[in-house]
Amino acid sequence: MNNGAAGIKGFTLLEIMLVMVILAGLATLVVSRAPADNSRQQGERLAWSIRQVAERAELENKIYALAVFTNGLQLKVLNRQALHGEASKSWPGYYWHQARLMKKYPMFSLPQHMRLSLRIENKSFELQAMENNTQPPQLIFFPDGEIIDFTLGIYAKGKLTGRITIHNGSMAFIPFAENAL
Repeated sequence: MNNGAAGIKGFTLLEIMLVMVILAGLATLVVSRAPADNSRQQGERLAWSIRQVAERAELENKIYALAVFTNGLQLKVLNRQALHGEASKSWPGYYWHQARLMKKYPMFSLPQHMRLSLRIENKSFELQAMENNTQPPQLIFFPDGEIIDFTLGIYAKGKLTGRITIHNGSMAFIPFAENAL
C-alpha cells in the first residue's frame, strides 16, 4: 500500500494486478473442475435411478427393464397388453411398455457432453442415441431381486469419468479422479 503526502491511502497498480491474477487462477480452477463434478453428480444420480428401478421391481412384483442408450436410459415394464408395446423376444405373449423412472420422467437423459457405454457379463454392447427410441431393453430387474452383472461406463467429453457396476447383486458407483484417466 502506498502512503501519499496528503495521507491518502490507496492500492498500487501492481497490487491490483496481483489480486486479479489470483482471482483469475481460482476462477480457472473452478471452471475446469465443473465437468468432472457434473459427471460425478450425473453418475450418482444415474446409480440412484437404477437402484430405484430394482427396488420398484421387488415392491411391485413386476419385471422392469432399462434400455440403455449412449445418452441416457429408458424404463420399460413387461406386461400382457399389446397396445403401444413392443413384443418381448424372451417372453412370447408379453410386451415391453414405456414406464416412468420417477413420477413424471419416462427416461433419464444425460447432458450433451456425456455418453454411456455398456458391458453385460464382460461383453460390450453397441449403443444408439435415445432419439432413435427403438432399442429393446438390455438390463432386466426381476421381482425376486435377481440382476445380471453389468457395467455402465460414464464418459464426459470422451474421457471415462466413472462406472456403475452390479456384481453378484451388489451395485456401486465408482468415480475416477481426473489424474487417474
